[in-house]
Amino acid sequence: MYKYLCYSETLYAFLQYLLINKMDIENTLFIFSENMDKLIGEKFKCNKIILNKKKGNFLQKKKIEYQNYKKLNSILSNNKDIKVYLQDHLPEAEYFLEKFNCYLLEDGTDSYNLKKINRNQKKYKYKKYRIKPLRKLLGGPLKRYPRYGFSNKIIGIYMNGIFEIPSELKKKVIKLDIKELFNSLSNEKKEKLFNIFSLKLDILNKIENKILLLTQPLSEDSLMTEFEKVELYKDIQKKFKGNFVIKSHPREQTDYQKYFPEVYILPQNFPAELFLFIDTKLSEVVTIFSTAALNLKGSYKISFLGTRNYPKLLERFGVIEDK
Repeated sequence: MYKYLCYSETLYAFLQYLLINKMDIENTLFIFSENMDKLIGEKFKCNKIILNKKKGNFLQKKKIEYQNYKKLNSILSNNKDIKVYLQDHLPEAEYFLEKFNCYLLEDGTDSYNLKKINRNQKKYKYKKYRIKPLRKLLGGPLKRYPRYGFSNKIIGIYMNGIFEIPSELKKKVIKLDIKELFNSLSNEKKEKLFNIFSLKLDILNKIENKILLLTQPLSEDSLMTEFEKVELYKDIQKKFKGNFVIKSHPREQTDYQKYFPEVYILPQNFPAELFLFIDTKLSEVVTIFSTAALNLKGSYKISFLGTRNYPKLLERFGVIEDK
């Protein structure tokens, strides 16, 4: 029987969980997507269920959905007291919300973006699925639940306050300070954390006195073409006139080495927040609106460009800027 469950699809949320529960991996069941497992699966082989991505036609998707719920029910049907930590916008999050009270892990700027939150609230109000008998047959949830912490099944929300916290959520918020949590770990657990993310400390020599550019999946999320994204980052590189290293977002498919042959490209399989825990000599961290940059604030010089000067991003997300 497991004491804890972590359902995450970002390296940052996964890192939060490991720190919040003080690396108690042995007592935790981890739920990963196929993409998440590709990022850390080689170093992390214990206590996990991999949920398959739903693809194909309607029946094929429902078959995969049934297989996912079958995996979950086989382990969780008799484990009613498990403590659940998750991101509540993920594909199977409603399964856990229907069965358990849950703790919400911070999801970057989306946790604070009122424009996106309000859009989701209209779509995901408490309502039953139209094809209730099919949902029962699949073994899945029978209701829809609001996202980003607004469900009454979310009893606590971990947030670090990088932006203003939505007033409706403040009573649920649990202050998140990942640096403090990391410092509370034993040296053995710190080393174990670095090993999970395959972070090799020899990269420190390659990034010394460089500008760290944190890119984002702007083309992958259909916000612009890959050409537009690359040109945007080339303009940023010209503006800052320094020696760059690039840390791409884990969901990005862009081959930055092809477009920036002279730049060192960091591995994707660790969250940039790990730079809080190691002594690096970065000269600056630059991003458009990656949350990781704000999480590094106080330890490095940060240039957070925001969405205001990028019309496509401004239209989609509204104004996001450093406070």
